[in-house]
Amino acid sequence: TVRCAGSAGHGATEAARPERSLQARFFTHRTVATARNRASGFGGDWRVRKQLPVVVGPDDRMPPGSREPKWAQ
Repeated sequence: TVRCAGSAGHGATEAARPERSLQARFFTHRTVATARNRASGFGGDWRVRKQLPVVVGPDDRMPPGSREPKWAQ
């Protein structure tokens, strides 16, 4: 009986652990991805736009109204 209970308890702990770590990893990954998207999409464009000369401007890469209205709202 002791042997059975011990193995059962061990099994339960093993089963509970990966689930928690998986959830944590998934949550962290989502957060990092969101932050990276924000940084590259928003902050990155701001920096590039300020650094580049007006002649080269963002109009070369994409139509002027494509991204700005989204952020304006």
